[in-house]
Amino acid sequence: MDFKAQIAADLEKVFLLGDEFAELHTVEGKKILCIVDTDRRERNSGGAMYDLATADYVLMANTRDLPPQKAAGNLLNLDGKELTVETWDEQDGLTVVGLSNPVTA
Repeated sequence: MDFKAQIAADLEKVFLLGDEFAELHTVEGKKILCIVDTDRRERNSGGAMYDLATADYVLMANTRDLPPQKAAGNLLNLDGKELTVETWDEQDGLTVVGLSNPVTA
């Protein structure tokens, strides 16, 4: 098995496995196994991780489980909350989305 195949296998069998890291969340009305990080305090320590220093939520999921890529400023429904997409990065089957609570006047 080459390195790329091993990463794809690890994505499904370790990182996004419900018994390990991932949990069921509803994204755009569809229940999927994913990781949602809400520990904003850690990311604000310089913003190096995924360049998401201002994101309120970081969603990590298998790309095929998510809707088509949304541009920054669009809304994404996560667990019944309409959140604003800040960043959307797809790499090797894993998508990392930075989301923030919409600013209302």
